Amino acid sequence: MTAPAPPSSRALAAQAWIEVRELVDRQLSPLGLRAIDVLSPQPGELILDVGCGTGQTSRQLAERVGPTVQG
Repeated sequence: MTAPAPPSSRALAAQAWIEVRELVDRQLSPLGLRAIDVLSPQPGELILDVGCGTGQTSRQLAERVGPTVQG
């Protein structure tokens, strides 16, 4: 019987990211919310979120602009 292969560096990095997700969200949330307030997105606008974090700001932006697209 062979031993299972050790986890890849990618798998280890993914697991570490999962473990710190809530901490990252708590740290970045005030900054993201402030940026969203300054941007003042309106329903139907297209928004491109290029940044860092776990996607919380993208979800918050999506809640503000909704699922529709102006055009």
